[in-house]
Amino acid sequence: MISLNETLLNTSFEKELCIAAFDNLKVVNKLRFNNFAYSIRELSRHILYRLAPDKDIKLCTWYKPSKNKNGDFVISRADRINYAIHGGFDNNVLAAMGLKSSIEQARKTMLDSIDDLNKYTHVNENTFDVPESEVETLVDKVIGSFNGFVDVMTNIRRKVISHLENEINHEILIATLYETYSEIDILSTHSSIENYYIDSILVDDITSQDVSFTINGTVDVRLQYGSYGDQRRDDGYVTNMSFPFTADVSAEIKTSLKKFHLDGDIHFEVDTDEYYE
Repeated sequence: MISLNETLLNTSFEKELCIAAFDNLKVVNKLRFNNFAYSIRELSRHILYRLAPDKDIKLCTWYKPSKNKNGDFVISRADRINYAIHGGFDNNVLAAMGLKSSIEQARKTMLDSIDDLNKYTHVNENTFDVPESEVETLVDKVIGSFNGFVDVMTNIRRKVISHLENEINHEILIATLYETYSEIDILSTHSSIENYYIDSILVDDITSQDVSFTINGTVDVRLQYGSYGDQRRDDGYVTNMSFPFTADVSAEIKTSLKKFHLDGDIHFEVDTDEYYE
């Protein structure tokens, strides 16, 4: 029996449901395979609903309500997959990043995986009271479908995040950081930021409206001790130091990555330990 990919299992409920699904295979019951397949299908559904809640999907500019056969407005599986992959980014931005075709293929593959899981939950003559010699083969097919869903979701999401991290405009980020109050103000009579250098940008989350990410880098600081009058009388002292910094920020999703604008609430930390050594 192949192993189930637990990468996307996040909540205690999902983990317990996974365990319970495999417990079905230990019970002597003519429906044990069907119960197992049904439970794994439900596990994929719960994961997808957690990754793509109704309220968040409805806030996306790309979302267009559709109706089921009864005329009721519904959110499709394709909508949920789209949100889980790229949040509120629309097709224009995805196309600009060169990701549109990759996402379309990933969405199709995940929908096919879910369809396969649905197929195995049906109670038919060939899936009812499955002989012991065939159980492992069918179980592997169910796990394979689930793993295919998880693998594609994980890989395409990572690809979107990687593109974002590489294409976010550093100049816009730096311009905003210059306006940020930090711990350096207490280091001297007059402290000023000379320059910022960004080493890395790590995307933490993509929602319907915002992208949150962490910036790591170095800040060059001018430290002046004494007043400007003291400087003129050669009684003061000026030095320059560099410190590593981390900033947790968010930016509103726009029609272009070049239009990113950081929100005002920035959690900014400068590591000034070197100053006190």
